[in-house]
Amino acid sequence: MSTLTDKLAAKKAGQGETWKPETIGDILEGKVIELGDTITEYGEAKYAHLETENGKVTVWLNSVLQQQFTDEKVEEGDVIAIEYTGMTKSKNGKRAYKSFVVVKDSEDDNSGEAA
Repeated sequence: MSTLTDKLAAKKAGQGETWKPETIGDILEGKVIELGDTITEYGEAKYAHLETENGKVTVWLNSVLQQQFTDEKVEEGDVIAIEYTGMTKSKNGKRAYKSFVVVKDSEDDNSGEAA
């Protein structure tokens, strides 16, 4: 096996599994270890690699997840939870898409509590 083939095998092995939620309420929780862009057979795509209790998981970021990540200011190193909330119809009702809610663990979460 060539050195390049070895590198490809190592890279693929390090990608882990892809999160594919199917049931409303499916939740993935983990630490964001990488946010990035890549080229797929369908064009450009954004992804997040999370380190979970069960190992490394890749999450492909659709436009809903991209917006949720932006709203929550998710960065590498953050601990997050993603919940699949089901299929939602677009405003014009012509297409359906997977919808999610993202929350980030933050030290600010306890700022309003009494000491």
